[in-house]
Parts: sequence; structure tokens; C-alpha cells
Amino acid sequence: MKGEISMAEIMPRMARLQLYAIFMRPTEKYNTESAEGRELMRRHLQFQLEMEDQGILLAAGPLDDFGRASTLAKFRESTPPGERLIDVSGMYFIVAASREDAEAVASSEPFEAAGWRTHTLCNWMLNEGAAVSLVRSMIESSQAEMSKS
Repeated sequence: MKGEISMAEIMPRMARLQLYAIFMRPTEKYNTESAEGRELMRRHLQFQLEMEDQGILLAAGPLDDFGRASTLAKFRESTPPGERLIDVSGMYFIVAASREDAEAVASSEPFEAAGWRTHTLCNWMLNEGAAVSLVRSMIESSQAEMSKS
């Protein structure tokens, strides 16, 4: 793109693709040093890979070093609350037909289902960037799968 363009030229280029951002926060139960915690971590990672295989997971992972903390205490020690940009350990972005469907996905995440994490779900509109074509494809595939059912 060369030179300045008008808002009338910009607006049609905005993708306006609806996704959901899910921010995860550990609870007092969170402890991946325990046998149960290691199993929940395995199930959590499998959950993420299954969403990837289903074509609904755009991206996922820990934020800063918080995702490496094995307990809530270590999460809190990693950076004092006043110094954290956001009080979460990780996040993921998904394609879903509705906010209710996205909430159902977030609630079924293994740590969340076991009460070891809570989440905050936000609508996220992807307007521009390299991910636009990928997300369009993900949404089209998701809609095609829904129409089969």
C-alpha cells in the first residue's frame, strides 16, 4: 500500500471476523507437581491438540513466564500483582458459532472442569493481519461441519 488512503477505502478491508479469546487463571487447587496435576496437564494439552485437529483453535499458550508456574503460589511469586500486565497464566483463541459455544469449550477445558483454573472469555474481532485468511478458512470449515450435523 502506497500513500494515504481514505476511511472509505479502509473500511471494506476490515475482516470483522468473530473469534473468542479465553484467558486462564489458576486457582488454589492448581498444582502440576502432583500426580493429579500432571495428568490434568496431559489432558489439557490433549484438549488443545484436539481443538487444533478440529480446526477451531487458532493459537494457545502461556503468557510471560506465568504458564511455567506449577502452583498458584509460584504463579503469584513469578511477578508481583502490581507488576503484571494481566493476571492470567495463559490464553487461547478459538472459532465458535456463538459466545455460548465458546463458553462451553472453555468450561470443558480439563483444568477448568476440575476446578483448578477459571477463565475469562472475551469476544475478539479480527480485523486485519496475516491471520485473516487462515481464520476465514477456519470459520468456513466450522460452518460446513455444523451444516452436516
